[in-house]
Amino acid sequence: MVGMMPYYIWLVVSALLSLYGVITYWPNYSPDDEMVLFNDVATAIFFTPSFFILFLSMILQAAILGLKRYRAFRRVLYILIYPANVALFYVITMNLMPISTIIILVLAGSVVAVLHYFLSYLFKN
Repeated sequence: MVGMMPYYIWLVVSALLSLYGVITYWPNYSPDDEMVLFNDVATAIFFTPSFFILFLSMILQAAILGLKRYRAFRRVLYILIYPANVALFYVITMNLMPISTIIILVLAGSVVAVLHYFLSYLFKN
């Protein structure tokens, strides 16, 4: 159990930082907003990676920890989580950005989430 402690610390710190990034940098545009460019940059740099780490990588980590005996269900969960994340991200950002920008952000966020997932896997083993 002591060998798994860095893994659990990594998960807690990752979850807290990602949650902070999602809450703090939630795309919130208003008609009289003077800082539209800042909001776009904050969405791209902070919100998108935090969102995908929290809702993709962390959910997959929870599935690994919680569903150890249900391999078939985990595989179905792996397949369903990614499209659900992309759809949720699209719903959040669809009125704020053009679709081409959303696609680029989804790809960038996916790369960050996959890197986080594999780094978490390395901590676990």
